Formats: sequence, structure tokens, C-alpha cells
Amino acid sequence: MRRGLLASCFVLALLLISLPPVSSFHQNAAPVAAGNAGAQAAGKSPSPNAVVITTSTTTVTTTRTVNITIMPPGPKLAIHVVNQFGIWYQGAVVEVYQQLSSSSYNLVANGTTVNGVFYAAGLVNYSTYMVNVYTPTGGSGSQTVTVTEAGASLTFVIAAPVPPAMSLLNVSVSPSALGGGFSLNASLTNTSNSTAYNAQLTVQPPPQLALLNTGSVIPIGTLAPGQSKPIALQMTVSSAAATVAYTL
Repeated sequence: MRRGLLASCFVLALLLISLPPVSSFHQNAAPVAAGNAGAQAAGKSPSPNAVVITTSTTTVTTTRTVNITIMPPGPKLAIHVVNQFGIWYQGAVVEVYQQLSSSSYNLVANGTTVNGVFYAAGLVNYSTYMVNVYTPTGGSGSQTVTVTEAGASLTFVIAAPVPPAMSLLNVSVSPSALGGGFSLNASLTNTSNSTAYNAQLTVQPPPQLALLNTGSVIPIGTLAPGQSKPIALQMTVSSAAATVAYTL
């Protein structure tokens, strides 16, 4: 009995000696992970003691838009458009024609000014060009230039119309002694050399006075240079108003 027990203990000791240490069971994870990857590919469950390693990659893409204007080869013509005060025109229409003969022209470039300038590129060396310009205010101009290898530049000075000036003339008040209601008559005259379009007369009386049968903004319409339009206003005076001079 004792001899059989010793033999059993000896066999158990040999089994324990043949097992790997617990600390070294997961020491090399790569073969285990590879084995389990194969198991998953085959539709099998991975070993419960396996170490599965997964990795992920994140890609960040940055997009930047750059606008590049490519001019065609050949000389370039710069066309500047300003008014009589040196202020450039925005959106003036420009047409560039190449002169083919004394009476024949070919349109080679057209567009509008940006910050007072328009560029015509890809022109022919030592050719003559006619340039027409039309401003948003109704002005126009035309010039001829010969373009060389170095290019050329033109400046158009096109007068802008002077803003119209309006004056209220021949003002009269009836009755002259204010008390209760009264009428004010005048003549609105365009004293400038420019036509006034969609003109309006704004009347802002002091608090002691009030307009009757009209608002404070009176439409006038179009007045040519030197033209007049009669103005007739009905007004009242507050009973609390002092006897002083009032300005309209």
C-alpha cells in the first residue's frame, strides 16, 4: 500500500514538473493571436486563454482650395478707368478690338473692371487695338494703342455726373400773421447741371408746427437742370407756441 502511494506521488510530481510556469503562459502573444485569427477565419471560437490583439488606423485628410488665374501667352494690356476725381469705376464695361485693316476690327477681349482695372492678355506683338469703355453712369470713351512685347497700359478719365443740387426758392407764408392754420408756398428748383431722378422733399417742422394732409416726405420725381416744381404745404401752429421765429 505504501509502495503504491509513493509511485502515485512520483507520477504526479513528474506531471507538475512537465507543465510550463504560469508566468510564462502568455509571454508570447503573437502565436496565440495568429492561431485565434485562423480559428475565427475557420468559424471556430478562439481559445478562452488566448490574447487577441486588434489595431485600427485613422486617416485625416485636409483639403485646401487655391484659385490660380493663368494668363494666356503674349503681351498684356492694362486698362484703367477713373472719373474726374481719380476715383476708379467698378463694373465699367470694356471691349478690346484688334485692328485688322483700316476699317476692319475683331473683338479679342471684353469684360468689366474690377477695382477700376481690366486686363486683356494673349495679344499679338506690335498690333494695334481699339478699346471702348462704358461706365455705369452712362459715360463712354475710346482709345487706340499699339501693343509691344512689354505690353501696354491705357487710362480712361471719364467724368462722372455731378450730383444735382436742389434749392427751395420764393418761399411765402399766408397769412403772414400766424395763428391756427396757414399755408407755405415755395418753388423747388434744380440749380445744378445734372438731372435729378426720383427726387424727394423732406419737411421736418419744429414741435410747435404740424403738417396737414401730407407726410413729411413729399415725392418730387424728375427735375432737369433749371427746372422748378411748385410746393404748397398746409400747416398748423400749436396754441402753446410762443411768438418767436421758427425754422422749417
